Amino acid sequence: MSSPSLAEDTRRLCQALLRMDTTNPPGNERICAQLLERELREVGLEPVLLEAQPARTNLVVRLRGTGKLPPVLLTAHLDVVEADPTKWKYPPFSGDEHEGCLWGRGAIDMKNMAAMCTAILRRLARSGTRLDRDIIFAAVADEEAGCDLGSRFLVEQHRSLVEAEYAIGESGGFSLHLGDTTFYPIQVAEKGFCWVRARITGEPGHGSMPRHDSVITRLGEALATLGNTQLPLHATSHVSNFLDALRARQPALIQPLIKLLARPQLLARVARLVPGASISRSFSALLANTAAATVVRAGAKTNVIPGVAEFEIDGRTLPGQTDEDLLRELRAVLGSDVEL
Repeated sequence: MSSPSLAEDTRRLCQALLRMDTTNPPGNERICAQLLERELREVGLEPVLLEAQPARTNLVVRLRGTGKLPPVLLTAHLDVVEADPTKWKYPPFSGDEHEGCLWGRGAIDMKNMAAMCTAILRRLARSGTRLDRDIIFAAVADEEAGCDLGSRFLVEQHRSLVEAEYAIGESGGFSLHLGDTTFYPIQVAEKGFCWVRARITGEPGHGSMPRHDSVITRLGEALATLGNTQLPLHATSHVSNFLDALRARQPALIQPLIKLLARPQLLARVARLVPGASISRSFSALLANTAAATVVRAGAKTNVIPGVAEFEIDGRTLPGQTDEDLLRELRAVLGSDVEL
């Protein structure tokens, strides 16, 4: 019986992974890890399963090479964020093909990568190929909630299993369509994350006597200000090189617009001219620290004006920028009325 093509194997694995609900929390990545374990053992590899907590499973497997060069690490996370089925065109855990695409939570973040890595290792193991490097594949838990039970656990408790010279992870390799050209970016740097809790305090009171300066009113104003403000631009060398490569392959009429993306006073205006809202947002995020309000808490009873309101911010920092840099930018936007 002939072996399936690399594409067929990848598709089969991806569909199987998409049909497993690993929403984090609670995660339950074990079901995916056990599937990958079976697939890898089928071709003679010896994966190990490691858990920081029950059912929060990480898989690590190594394809031995000649050892002439240090290992390379392939990584993918098996958990996904929540999916509201009512907001999806097709069921988020169906894994079915529609309109030429596989549909499911994790299809691009990042069970696709887990399927590709597994299929590649299966192909290499079957062929008997010995590369100059060991190829390590780590399929990890808990990426969507801070990595404590996944990559951090492996690095701190099982470092020897994943130590490598190079690592290939997510974000690179997807297709970027700009004009008539399709690009396949390579990720060379990573944004950091800084989660911030913002608090507004004031006088509580009874709902029958509204206050124009209530914490609820000020909360709304703070959220609107944050949502409508572009944080300062920081044109890193990585992004400058990326924009130069994009510009070189665009029509002469478009090239000046891409160059202007790195001009703070023109970013918002120029980004609106870039075709596709998602591409426009991506350019903005590449050039600045970002801050998105994601969780809001205030009040407990309908007839009581609360004395405290809080919101949480998902902050992302560019390479070279620190948490304190982001906090300084947030304070400049939100003012002294908001405690960070």
